[in-house]
Amino acid sequence: NVHVIFPTNNVEKFKKSEVKKEFYKEHEIKKGTLIVYFTALNFQRNGFESFCDIVSKLEAKGSRVFVTCNIDKEIVYANEIIKKYELEDKITIIEDEIFDIADIFVLPTLNKNFSLNIVKAMSNKCVVFVPENNYSVELLDVFSIMDDPNDSNTAYKIDMLVRVPDEFKKIRKETYSVGKRLNNKYFEDEINKIIAILDDKKEDN
Repeated sequence: NVHVIFPTNNVEKFKKSEVKKEFYKEHEIKKGTLIVYFTALNFQRNGFESFCDIVSKLEAKGSRVFVTCNIDKEIVYANEIIKKYELEDKITIIEDEIFDIADIFVLPTLNKNFSLNIVKAMSNKCVVFVPENNYSVELLDVFSIMDDPNDSNTAYKIDMLVRVPDEFKKIRKETYSVGKRLNNKYFEDEINKIIAILDDKKEDN
């Protein structure tokens, strides 16, 4: 009796390399650098400290870390955690969302509720990482599922993606193939299925 409809994020087709050009120029980022990204409404509840712990363990050269935050109290909290992990030179805080520019989205959330940001990331051609306690893992390959918000393997996996471009492209393609289907047409089709089921039940009665 339960029919699940995943959150949707309708994205027009775009070429990521083209979208990145202006952003890379503005932030003086070398071509080929991967953008590791975090954003959330509640930084503490969604694992920003765990994210910083992961960033502190990254070893591979070839990535830059950006965080979107435009709420004053969250900025204060974010800066405190960044300072705690001595990441002032590694993490850049910006105001606007950059799912279309990011390459790797990490959300070490404590929340179980399905995260719309995971769908945003997938439909914008990002590799994603989220703990297994979050319901959005239903959409993900085992590679993207963290054992918990403090999974020590996450930094290793990100380093691997930076060092092995072919593997990064493969996993990104697999993730995008799922994300791009979660659009308006998918939503309409699922609603129509539910309506058809309800109509059939009415006829049976």
